[in-house]
Amino acid sequence: MAEKKIREMLKKSEKTISDQVGNPTGTPTLRWIFQLFEGVLMFMNRDGTEVTYQAMNMDDDLKLIVDLLGPAVKKMYFPVS
Repeated sequence: MAEKKIREMLKKSEKTISDQVGNPTGTPTLRWIFQLFEGVLMFMNRDGTEVTYQAMNMDDDLKLIVDLLGPAVKKMYFPVS
């Protein structure tokens, strides 16, 4: 379902992400998307009792995927935006 949703959203927005060899694709596999997210790190910052998180190593393809998946997912990776 996730793969289908991402493909539909890429088609609707007329955007692509890079495939394994760097070519643009509008039909990425879910396995490829998971591999892209393997390099993402979550930075935790403690300020007294407040804890905030920030995603690190997010390239343009990952930012696009997160944006396409909607506000709930975007909030997990970019809580202050």
